[in-house]
Amino acid sequence: SASGSCGTASRCHICIWDVPGGSCRYFLSYHRTAVQALAFSPDDELLVTLGDYGDRTLALWSTATYEVLSSTRLPEPVHGVAFN
Repeated sequence: SASGSCGTASRCHICIWDVPGGSCRYFLSYHRTAVQALAFSPDDELLVTLGDYGDRTLALWSTATYEVLSSTRLPEPVHGVAFN
């Protein structure tokens, strides 16, 4: 949701929108709590998502399949993510 809340679901969801078509093309679920930040790689082949302070998980997704390639739990809270 725009507020970052998960509602009553056990996991937060990320929707990858087809803006011209007005529909959710991919529905991603990985983080236990709200998603703090996300970023696409410059070549659009990868997506990184970051859970909020309760989750502190960083997940790397393939945009070809929208499956998690790798993830790690961070020892400290992080505020944002970016590709270099």
